[in-house]
Amino acid sequence: MHRRQLLTALGGVSVVMAAANSRAAALLRKLAPSLQGIPRVPMPMVQTGQGLQLAARLIPTPRSIPKVSQAVLDAPLNPIWTCSPRSSDQWRTLAAQVDLLLANRAAESLGSPSGPVPRPQLESFSLDGVPACVAVPHGQQAGHGLMVFSIHGGAYVLRGGATNLERDAITNALRFGLPALSIDYRQLPEWHQPVPLQDVERAWLAAQTRYPDQRWLVSGVSLVSPLLDLSLSGDSLQTHRGLDRDILQVEGLLEGAVTLYLNGADPRQADLSPLFGSFRGFPPSLIISGSRDLLMSDAIRLNQRLLESGVPCQLQVFEAMSHLMISAPIPEQEQAVAMLQRFAQSLAS
Repeated sequence: MHRRQLLTALGGVSVVMAAANSRAAALLRKLAPSLQGIPRVPMPMVQTGQGLQLAARLIPTPRSIPKVSQAVLDAPLNPIWTCSPRSSDQWRTLAAQVDLLLANRAAESLGSPSGPVPRPQLESFSLDGVPACVAVPHGQQAGHGLMVFSIHGGAYVLRGGATNLERDAITNALRFGLPALSIDYRQLPEWHQPVPLQDVERAWLAAQTRYPDQRWLVSGVSLVSPLLDLSLSGDSLQTHRGLDRDILQVEGLLEGAVTLYLNGADPRQADLSPLFGSFRGFPPSLIISGSRDLLMSDAIRLNQRLLESGVPCQLQVFEAMSHLMISAPIPEQEQAVAMLQRFAQSLAS
């Protein structure tokens, strides 16, 4: 369609919507007198023309989830997620504190629902200059069958370094019950786009050479390591603001990291925000989110884009769970891990 025709068509859509809104307003005015005798409760929001202004209210801890999960929701919030670093030193300090938090979480959650499992065998090496680590579960070997290729999350600035590299490999090996390869791509504050993505691509290609007979399951925790939409336009970034106890809000850490990573680039480039690219030819996919996940909209839109492209895809949204629910020692984590293992088994068969 010619640009002028497109603009005309879009203008026509606006006119149609305006007319529909006008008719709806007229209908509501007609209905109003007949509703006057019916008791009402206060309207929970005000329509401003630019969105909805919500009234202040309490969001109770839901009784629809297990008691232990309710306790996690009621636990004190971690002040780390309200930090808004302004210098490289501040970013490094924040990353070090998050490493301590992740180490504590890993100590609580590693293992299996049925009890302790043997520690996977570790091997560290370089993939075309990118630090890598393979964790192989007891009784298995790398090089044949299915292996996890893990790209860690952390908003381009967190969860890097050798200790986190080993921890990520071990965690994924135990979650999937498969050999897991993790990589340590370069991060902020020293390295912005396109360097981290180039590291991931180099490591991926080198892994194919190192393990020529391997089949792969690509995994990322923190949607989908990294973010899918750096324009930060998803609806849940606003509707879930303050509900996600892991990220809390866009302002601060998340927005600051995205701005630093972009370094002035257009956030809608497909290389930076995959949601604006093509998904044709993608393999079967599993997406896990929570109903309080600040990035739930990205999960929903990814699922929609994959289905539109003919890709078999499953989206699982856990009740009342926040962004990093799979890292917490709660029943929902066990359920998510079971889903991951079933998904891996379906690919291996």
